Amino acid sequence: MLEAKKSEVKSLESKFLVRLDSETAAKRDAERRLVAETEDRFGALRSELGREAASREESFDGLKAALENDVPKIQEAVKNLATDKEEFNQEVAKKVASDLQRLGAAVSDEKKVSSEAEEALLDMVKETVSRTKSEIEAEKKEREASEDTLLALLEETCAKLQISSAPSAA
Repeated sequence: MLEAKKSEVKSLESKFLVRLDSETAAKRDAERRLVAETEDRFGALRSELGREAASREESFDGLKAALENDVPKIQEAVKNLATDKEEFNQEVAKKVASDLQRLGAAVSDEKKVSSEAEEALLDMVKETVSRTKSEIEAEKKEREASEDTLLALLEETCAKLQISSAPSAA
């Protein structure tokens, strides 16, 4: 019976370790996906920003060369381009901040879920170990009670045998 309990405990430990490994792997995969998605988005945003910057730079150079004699128009164009560039940079910064916040929340949620699952597994293992210890203790007490009963019966039988053999010897 004790061997069966030990086997059950080992089986549960094995299942727990497999489940823990599975949860850990899933957590790592989710983190890798989140990191890859973040890097992809940052790369796309950098590329888009680079293209936009290059495009604006070409536009600016073309305007400057074509309108060299018309200073007020050039100043107005430069002012407009600077404003547009600033607005674009602010929009990109807002989008990046929003994406980072959303991804941070997703990572936080994933960590929370993983932590909760890990805690639940640990609680289940603790409960199983506690239950198994209780069962083993109960079995031990039952076995001790049986041994005490058998010992009492043996002593009683020995006493009766001594009594019955005593008159025949006299």
